[in-house]
Amino acid sequence: MATTLFWNINKKNLLQDIVYLCHHYNVDILILAESQISDAKLLLSLNSSNSNGLYFALFNHLAPRLSFFFKYPHRSIRQLLAKYCLHQRLEK
Repeated sequence: MATTLFWNINKKNLLQDIVYLCHHYNVDILILAESQISDAKLLLSLNSSNSNGLYFALFNHLAPRLSFFFKYPHRSIRQLLAKYCLHQRLEK
């Protein structure tokens, strides 16, 4: 079963807390709301000492106020994004 962490960090710099929770609880899906931490900085921190797999980011493609990070294979994220983009084009 996938472990998911969703957290509205309310523009606070909680980088170390987020990384600790992700590593301690082996989080597979991380979703942050109202984050002002750069996606690249968080991604580097998540992957710096994690032996349980690497995180990938969607870099705000799904929603501008949410940041998504996954530990799933890169190809599965591309499939999700492709389906989302196709759905968005059909709605317009």
